Parts: sequence; C-alpha cells; structure tokens
Amino acid sequence: FLNVDKLGFIYFKLHLKLYNLNIDKKKKFMNFLFKHLNVVYTTELINGSDLEIEFQVNSNSEFYKYIENIRNEFGDIIKDYEFMQYTNEYKFTYLPNIF
Repeated sequence: FLNVDKLGFIYFKLHLKLYNLNIDKKKKFMNFLFKHLNVVYTTELINGSDLEIEFQVNSNSEFYKYIENIRNEFGDIIKDYEFMQYTNEYKFTYLPNIF
C-alpha cells in the first residue's frame, strides 16, 4: 500500500444508498465516476450501503465539491450517503503463509 498522505493526498470513502436505479442510470453514474481521476476504487456492496467509492483528493473542499457534483447530477438515485476520512490504513493478511 502507498501512504497517500506522504504524496499530499487525503483518503476518503463515500458510502451511498441508492434507489430508483435502472441499468441506464447505473451505467451513466459509473461512467461519471470513472471519468474522475480522484476516484481510485468502487465497490458494490450487498448489505447496508449499495456502493462504496474511494477518493484520493488534495483537500477537504475538493472532496466536498465531488459530493456536491454527484448530488446535483444524480440526486434522483441517491437515497442517503455518508463519508469517512481515513488517516491511517493498515495492511491485513487474510491468508497468512502456512508453510
């Protein structure tokens, strides 16, 4: 893992609960996300939130601007959202070497 803090980035995760979603709206939304260089990862979730989006941005205000743009463009499919700023990220070994 890279320490993005040392590169001058702030790491956020945005969790979205979606509704009124159809294939066309989902495709348009995902294309919107993929065009932004600060979106580094997306995950579709089964329980709780529907979508998790990871951002690496230069400032808090830049992240808030992304949220505002998402809400303005796709407010009709966003039921709720929450975000978290990560200050430390730890490496987990899910399957340690057994040999």
